[in-house]
Amino acid sequence: MIGLAVYFSVVGLDHADKLGSVIGALVGVVGLVFTIYGIMDSSGQGANQTGGSWAQPTQGEIRTDVRGTKHNVTVITRTPDSAAPVIVIIIMVLAVMFIGTSAWMLIVPREVSPTPMASPSPQPTDGADPKEAKCDKDVQNVSTVPAETGGKYYGRLMLRYSPKCRGAWPQFVTTKQVPTGVNLRLETHRSIDGKLARFDFPYTPKPQVYTTFGNLLQTGKGCVWASVVIATPQETLVTARTPCVLLS
Repeated sequence: MIGLAVYFSVVGLDHADKLGSVIGALVGVVGLVFTIYGIMDSSGQGANQTGGSWAQPTQGEIRTDVRGTKHNVTVITRTPDSAAPVIVIIIMVLAVMFIGTSAWMLIVPREVSPTPMASPSPQPTDGADPKEAKCDKDVQNVSTVPAETGGKYYGRLMLRYSPKCRGAWPQFVTTKQVPTGVNLRLETHRSIDGKLARFDFPYTPKPQVYTTFGNLLQTGKGCVWASVVIATPQETLVTARTPCVLLS
């Protein structure tokens, strides 16, 4: 009893319960086999004589009458039923194979291959296109300033930020004051190391409300700010910049 208690404490209650189920099934099958064998064996050993009358020979028996001078004597020679032990052995072998397989499947732990985890997407590098990097899915507008001079309002400049990508970039929305043929220069600046990401856009649409954006700089290394310059080959029409914002 002490040994069983120690064993169960080592293997755990779950495995012990499984092992007990397997042993119980094995004992039940073995008991069934011996019961069948006992029935088969007893069926062939019934009395062949009742009182003083003759009984009909059963299968597997040979009767020989020996007649003496005073008495009739019947010698019964019984041939063993050789099929019964063979059947019992086959049943026992099959039972052991079945129980052994079940025990192996229940008790022996199976190795489970771990589910591969998806690797996190790499952070976009400085100068990346925020749309191609899918940084616009959680974009936030952190600063907006007007681009105006001399009473003319050319549009609004925004500093955009993605927490997922940990990057910021400029976006500019024009008005009809922006003439066709000018160049829109959008820049993102990082103050701590002087890094900038530049995007030049030749403005070919007709004067209208139009949105364009620049390239990304990584945040978390100091504040960042955005700027826009609208210029012709001869002159600069307007410049604007956002405050330098510290982002994570």
